[in-house]
Amino acid sequence: MTIRYNQVEIPPGADLPLKESLENFRRALEQRENWISMWEEAYDYSFPNRTNFHSHVPGQKRTDLIYDDTAPQSVPKFASRILSGLFPENARAFHLKLGPDIAVEDRSPEAQMMLDELTQYIHESIWNSNFHEECHEAMQDLAIGTMLLYMQPGEYIGQFKFKSIPLTNYALLQGPHGAPKGWYFWNEKQMLVNLEQEYKGKIKYSENLQKKMAKNRDMTDTVITELIRDYSKKYECYKFRVFLLQCGEMVVEDKIEGYGSLPMITARWSKSSSELYGRGPLIQVMPTVKTVNHVMEMILQNAEMALAGTYVYDDDGVFNPHNVFIEPGAFIPRAPGSSIDVLPTASKFDVGQLTLEERQRNIRRGLFVDDFDQKGKTPLSATEIMERRFLSATDMGTVQGRLKTELLNPLIRRAVHILNDQGIVDIPAVDGNQIVIYPESPLLRAQKQQDIQELLAYNQQLQGMFGQMGASAMKYGETAAYLAELHGIPQRLVMSKGEINELTQQTQEQAAQGQIDPDMLQNLIGLGPKPQ
Repeated sequence: MTIRYNQVEIPPGADLPLKESLENFRRALEQRENWISMWEEAYDYSFPNRTNFHSHVPGQKRTDLIYDDTAPQSVPKFASRILSGLFPENARAFHLKLGPDIAVEDRSPEAQMMLDELTQYIHESIWNSNFHEECHEAMQDLAIGTMLLYMQPGEYIGQFKFKSIPLTNYALLQGPHGAPKGWYFWNEKQMLVNLEQEYKGKIKYSENLQKKMAKNRDMTDTVITELIRDYSKKYECYKFRVFLLQCGEMVVEDKIEGYGSLPMITARWSKSSSELYGRGPLIQVMPTVKTVNHVMEMILQNAEMALAGTYVYDDDGVFNPHNVFIEPGAFIPRAPGSSIDVLPTASKFDVGQLTLEERQRNIRRGLFVDDFDQKGKTPLSATEIMERRFLSATDMGTVQGRLKTELLNPLIRRAVHILNDQGIVDIPAVDGNQIVIYPESPLLRAQKQQDIQELLAYNQQLQGMFGQMGASAMKYGETAAYLAELHGIPQRLVMSKGEINELTQQTQEQAAQGQIDPDMLQNLIGLGPKPQ
């Protein structure tokens, strides 16, 4: 069950850090208050089996409002497709490259090969973690608008550990430029004994609280974790605090600093410039979801009327309808001359069924999970399916950029920060200047695929206009390097300048012996046509 801002009270005599944390926490809860009714509606109609904002009993039945399962089935599919589009399992999602601030003399193949090895190491660490399980849960909240993922070092060196924070259990504090500057997430009725195991060496209890815990080892409290940006520092720094809401005590007070040190990964689907929380595709289709549920409810009520029937009878003082069960094989007594007749109904829901199917398709299309089902019509061609998927990728164009900025980039920066702290690597921050993140996932490389298609079309036009001479006008060596960059081919598979020079010398010797055409040789190694 969510915490409301009017439930947060500052205990008398609280010290300054606790008072500051409680005031900021109350402000964060107040900023999210207007969103709760909208989120609650989305949970009621689309997440019937998850803990919502007004219920905290695990396993509680909450399907009374659900008459159509289009939204509950489409949201997990949406999360799976976005996740597989960004981070395909056991496949590369990105690669690291040298940035523009690296001097030309320092851009050696060895440096790029080192980044290729680091890229592979990060991928393997993510594959061997619980990332896909937790991120899938978080991306279901992304369908509503905002997802929160907590990334920490694992139990052994080189391991990552992820935790999905549901929308019901966190609040954000708005900072400059509409970005969050504070993160608060809580766990109700958490045993304080488990809290000691989680924060070994950092947790400090007051004497009064220690006495209470000694008497009751199963003592629980609402534990609030706070991360807030410290803008007094010129570098990236965050205050990390843990406090107990009922006891009114600060039990952990620490700080984390460094580029990529923030463990909270906050991604939003789309947002207004003045809003902190995002708006997802599920919010856009909620009117349709409610309409479909209402239509399905009326169809089921009409079906119940058709099956059970409605009857009229002559009131002769003998027949009692409360003692009669209309079922197969039943004998119903009646007085002579009295009758029981079926009451016809005027409701016809054939048109309602057609409307229902169209609106169900709109829900799936709005959540990007439309499977192009033609209901017995002629199957779609491969070209038409490709065109529809291209249009879907175009519709998600701005969202792709936001997910790269708010999900992919912070995750990689956090991974590099953890590996630097553990002494596995010693590289500068992935800040876009010295080291750049290039996406390779299917969802984020749509522009690269378009560049490849334009290059192929250009080559075909040259061949069509000038034949083989037109094809030889392209520098094949440089073209191959350009395609390797677009496809994200590792540096160890691409020829270096030294290898190209060695190949040039060998082929020039062969050309001198008449074994290869000189002009074709120059184009082949990417040096352009041979000067006359």
